[in-house]
Amino acid sequence: MLIKPTGADFAHWLKCVPPMGDLLFFAPNVQHPELPVPIMSAEQIRAQAVELWKLNDRSWYGYSLNNAAYGAWFSLGLVEELDEDLRDKLASAQIRLKVPTLIRQDLISKSLRRKLPRFSRHVWLTAATLRSLSRTEKIECLKSWFRQNKVITYGTVKVEHLSPIAQHELQRLRLTKIVNRYPKTSGANCFGAVIGMISPNWQNRIVNQWAHWALLEESLARRGFTKEKSDSPRRGDVLVFLRKNTPVHAAYVLDDETYFEKPGQDFYEPYRLVRLKKWKQEWPKSKIEIYRRIGAI
Repeated sequence: MLIKPTGADFAHWLKCVPPMGDLLFFAPNVQHPELPVPIMSAEQIRAQAVELWKLNDRSWYGYSLNNAAYGAWFSLGLVEELDEDLRDKLASAQIRLKVPTLIRQDLISKSLRRKLPRFSRHVWLTAATLRSLSRTEKIECLKSWFRQNKVITYGTVKVEHLSPIAQHELQRLRLTKIVNRYPKTSGANCFGAVIGMISPNWQNRIVNQWAHWALLEESLARRGFTKEKSDSPRRGDVLVFLRKNTPVHAAYVLDDETYFEKPGQDFYEPYRLVRLKKWKQEWPKSKIEIYRRIGAI
């Protein structure tokens, strides 16, 4: 079974699109044009996480910042006010870096295409442009963004195909309303989700925040989990996936066949179920460690 976004998902995700302006990116060793705004290094942009690089921004712009050396912030409508020649140069720079806000025209309907600024074979989904569109048109743009950027459609297991033990565990943890569904916004990554699942607070089983491994490690110790020598996970265990001995992912075991996970922080990464026998396919070149609560059945 594949988890596919619904119309309701796309409607929720409209709120994930940065509304107050546009980030533009520039490649290393490439001369960038003179701009009416300050140019920042990639590290300077990351340092402004509260203002410019929040979780939804990271999801919307994808890997653009990783591929860039510099960036610049344009407040709402400023891109549209630029000289046409400069705007063309900026659009070309974004296309070369494969910034996902430049969408291929063939993915947009002709009627909508006429309302969007066009550059070569692309249209530019600037904040001001999106603000001017109807809700239906915005959703069409977001669907085109989704298709162009080849966002992964995740496989999962149907809840009715789970064992009674796993189904009961989903209910006990109050996960039935989110399993095999997308979140409404970027937020919890794998570590944050597991922190929620091992929390004693039954009203808030998923922590809707990005978390480092160190925070999960601390939570595991505080909740009485220790690293287990067994290679056979069981209900209530936490799996930690490592690459080069560095934790890169975590999941919660529902029974001896299935685990529950949040693949990443992005709004297009759903809460899903994975069969334990497939973990090596999901995480090649990795190993797992099992954490078990002391005294757990």
